[in-house]
Amino acid sequence: MKQVLSVLVVAGVSLAAPLHLAQAADMADINRTLPVAQQGTGAAQAGLAGEQSPVQQTPSVLNLLQEIETLKAEVARLRGLTEVQAHQLDTLDKRQTDLYADLDQRLTELAKQAQAAPVAAAPAAGSATPADAQAETAAYDAALKQFREDDFSAAIAEFKTFLKTYPDSALAPNAQYWIGYSYYALKDYKTSLAHQQKLLAVYPASAKVPHARGRSGKSPSGRAEVSMSDALTLRLTEVFLSLQGETSRAGLPTVFVRLTGCPLRCRWCDTPYSFQGGETVTLPSLLAQIAALGVSTVCVTGGEPLAQKNCPALLTALCDAGYSVSLETSGALDVSQVDPRVSRIVDIKAPESGEAARNRWENLVHLTPNDEIKFVLANRADYDWAREVIHAQNLTQISPVLLSPVQGELPPAQLADWVLADRLPVRMQLQLHKILWGNAPGK
Repeated sequence: MKQVLSVLVVAGVSLAAPLHLAQAADMADINRTLPVAQQGTGAAQAGLAGEQSPVQQTPSVLNLLQEIETLKAEVARLRGLTEVQAHQLDTLDKRQTDLYADLDQRLTELAKQAQAAPVAAAPAAGSATPADAQAETAAYDAALKQFREDDFSAAIAEFKTFLKTYPDSALAPNAQYWIGYSYYALKDYKTSLAHQQKLLAVYPASAKVPHARGRSGKSPSGRAEVSMSDALTLRLTEVFLSLQGETSRAGLPTVFVRLTGCPLRCRWCDTPYSFQGGETVTLPSLLAQIAALGVSTVCVTGGEPLAQKNCPALLTALCDAGYSVSLETSGALDVSQVDPRVSRIVDIKAPESGEAARNRWENLVHLTPNDEIKFVLANRADYDWAREVIHAQNLTQISPVLLSPVQGELPPAQLADWVLADRLPVRMQLQLHKILWGNAPGK
């Protein structure tokens, strides 16, 4: 019997590894671990078969066998998930490649038209001739052809020659941009960054500037990843699908992205596990995890998400991808850097939190009706303080105001009575996810 339990423990550990990795690692890790899990399950079942006959099996052993079957079903589910994710990523990659190639072609055609326009008039002394314009376009097209064929070293050389020969060309910003991209494809990240920064400094009005600031893509051939956003990383605690439990979006299926770290230590914080640890992920890999969950509403939370310098880039990328995005922030850090398409849920910390001194009051001037202001209250003193702040700062004329009771300290009915007695024009809210699932992480 001890041998049987040992085999089962080994099988359980073998299966636990891929289950953990399914939540945090990429699809390649999942696929590598599935065979290990299946071997562990087979070994466990073989050990049981050799040790006991069906008649001798105890209820505990039968329970363990049932758990193994459950885990085998989970392995099969994870394999199906990897296939779905692979299909979704392939579809997104193809769409992005097509759009990117089309954009560059359109810009090239516009440049040709701009160059051809002056040709109709008699050329002034020293002005470009039609032959010069054709040579300029041909030189650019030749360099771009090298890039599309993934010959990045040749592309760099030809684009640099183009810039020296035609420094005032309408295509010069594009050439500068593709030089940075080519260096990135060659994994020379430092040089790539320098050239992208040069684009921002020399050609600030170029249509390529938003892409240089972190948008992702592939080479037009689709073979080599050249995304500048690959250089952006975030520290991630978890990504999960649940119902939004708070704010005006309560009840909506939502993908939660919980970033790691927080400079505050509120006394009643219910997610202290997000203060430390987590895993480092690239922006594209995080976007792929979110897309795989198949929901159009995303909430970035923490911890304090804005404590990470790349959080604004994540928020913008989510908006660009068409998601409806909200951000839950402590109110202690600057929110002006957040994309205006994001609904900012900004806390104002009451005295019982222990962090009221950290409130960044200047954030209020940046808020709009698309944002929401939240107070979490532990007792009557907190409520009275919040009521005075609401009136003094005229908060309800800035954004919707939310009041929440601290779970286990302030009875919800008591807070409701106070709001009604004062005719306070605010929304009282309870945490729907805790009503449904308690304090379970990932819910």
